[in-house]
Amino acid sequence: MRGTAAAAAAAGLLLLFLNLGYPLMRTDEGRYAESAREMREQGSFLIPTLSGEPRLNKPPVFYWMVLGAYGLLGVGEVAARLPSAVMGLGTVLRVLAMGRRLFGAA
Repeated sequence: MRGTAAAAAAAGLLLLFLNLGYPLMRTDEGRYAESAREMREQGSFLIPTLSGEPRLNKPPVFYWMVLGAYGLLGVGEVAARLPSAVMGLGTVLRVLAMGRRLFGAA
């Protein structure tokens, strides 16, 4: 039982955290990272902006998580991707727990 959780956590760590430092993809990743950087630079933590224009199509929680990672690691690719990787690992572990609960430990 614990071996399955350890294997899932190890696979999640390997797959989700291995390539965090690669350059950001042009479209979405760059926009989210830049919006969080602008929030940090301007000190405006309620309304995300991109090139000075408000980005109101998504709630700011993800931007806040990226801001926290920027505070820990500095502005960069790893910090911009860290919240997604952490949430992805949490999802893997939660699905494992739900599967155990629904179908029993195997």
